[in-house]
Amino acid sequence: MQIAIYARVSNEGQADRRTIEAQVDFLQRYADLNSLDIVREYRDEAVTGSTPLTQRPEGIRMIQDAKAKRFEAVVIYRVDRCARSLRELLEAQVLLDELGAALRSATEPFDTATPMGRFMFQLLGDIAELEKSTIIERTMAGKRGIAREGKWHGGGLPYGYGIVGGFLLPRESEASVVREWCRRVAAGSTLVAERNRLHAEGITPKRGGRQWHQARLSRIFTNLLYFGGRHGIPALVDRELWEAARARIKRNYTRKDTKRFNLLRSKLRCQECRSTFVVVTRKNGPAYYRCASQAGTRAKPCKAVQIRAEPLEGYAWAECAEMLQHPEMLTQLGLDHYEYLSDPDANVCARSPASRRYLRSRQRPNRESSPY
Repeated sequence: MQIAIYARVSNEGQADRRTIEAQVDFLQRYADLNSLDIVREYRDEAVTGSTPLTQRPEGIRMIQDAKAKRFEAVVIYRVDRCARSLRELLEAQVLLDELGAALRSATEPFDTATPMGRFMFQLLGDIAELEKSTIIERTMAGKRGIAREGKWHGGGLPYGYGIVGGFLLPRESEASVVREWCRRVAAGSTLVAERNRLHAEGITPKRGGRQWHQARLSRIFTNLLYFGGRHGIPALVDRELWEAARARIKRNYTRKDTKRFNLLRSKLRCQECRSTFVVVTRKNGPAYYRCASQAGTRAKPCKAVQIRAEPLEGYAWAECAEMLQHPEMLTQLGLDHYEYLSDPDANVCARSPASRRYLRSRQRPNRESSPY
């Protein structure tokens, strides 16, 4: 019998410890003992068990090969190497079964062709899901215990703090920057103005490149850590000043012209840099959609052209109305989405929207031209 073997590890640490190699080695020896011919090997590294098989790099390739009938069965080390939730496990088993490939475990005897085998398969999936939930619960309990002691439980450090002896303590060079943000914003400055000032003064973030973003700055005013609101960690900013700055930011947002409903805001992506499109309005003028990177958050702003909002949104509304009148278009969208997940080598930027492909296939001569 021609088979494929599939191995998975959840994080990069496991990949570094070569646990995936141990799985592959065991499966190869299992195939030798049972006179099975391995024709394909698939290894997903740093992929969690809750990720559907159709969204894993090697899982997608395995589905494509199953469609091409390159093997008769997929052998895994253990059920939880395929999925950590019963739902994802059953969906993977049904998908492979529809493609003519059985799913087997090298360490757990079950045969999904029989009622008792299907029961065992589902029971093993429940056990894998329970094990995952237990690990998460114990991990969170350990992190909460460490946090109650005032120690840092891991993850990215917030700007303004450093770790000394396991404790989260202010780093004065960064803490002074945070205090200056709060003072300036409370006095009437904006996040955009503060971002530009930081760039001009050459102050860089703790991580994530050299550029500041408004979202990064706004987190300062939503994180209770900065005024000592978490387990006695030293505060960087007086609470009254922090709340005054937060209130100023809220007023700055409410001053914006919110009367216009922006249908496609953050739903369009630039083909040049993959940033989202945002809406800009000119005084007493029309609204435009433009690439967000043109707002000055990058050293080299994108040169993508701006698009008039009114005709673009009109086209989108017409597409929605067309789908309501022809429900079969939604089915076509679902099929195209499945093809996209099953085709990792496709050029995403070159793909046209599924609705436009469907409309072109119908060849309606009186259809208005697209504003793209």
